Amino acid sequence: MKKTNRIKFAGLSDGIPDMPRRMSSREMLTDQVFLYLQIGSQILFLFAGVIGYIWHGVLGAIALALVGYVVGRLLRRSMGIRGTNSTEGFFVRMRERANGSRRGFLEWSLERLRRTHFTEVKCKAICDVYDDAMRKRRNSCDPSAQREILKNMDKRIKEISYD
Repeated sequence: MKKTNRIKFAGLSDGIPDMPRRMSSREMLTDQVFLYLQIGSQILFLFAGVIGYIWHGVLGAIALALVGYVVGRLLRRSMGIRGTNSTEGFFVRMRERANGSRRGFLEWSLERLRRTHFTEVKCKAICDVYDDAMRKRRNSCDPSAQREILKNMDKRIKEISYD
């Protein structure tokens, strides 16, 4: 019998190291919705381009691909996704939220569905942990110490996010 290594999507928190608690079914559902919206926002221009090509040929493909790209960018912005690097984008968004920036509509909807909110206090705490870890990492020359600093930062941020 052949063994396969499959990712278990039903228990996302089971595969995430250093979680302070198990994720609720509502949190897992919200994470899946967020993932689908994120993927959809990135490939929307492709689908729109194909539909535009079928509808009006090359000009339709170009026009609808452009519309799909703009709508995808607006979706990403509304979900709070910043930049191309999701890790740095998360901390950019946390800094914006800590400074009083309003939530986008989809960001608000996902937080409401999840029933946990990133308040200004939480966002400031996350930014403080990130800033402290980056300062320690810059001052450290040992790669294993740098990995440990990042691991501790990740664990602390999960504790703040999932309190």
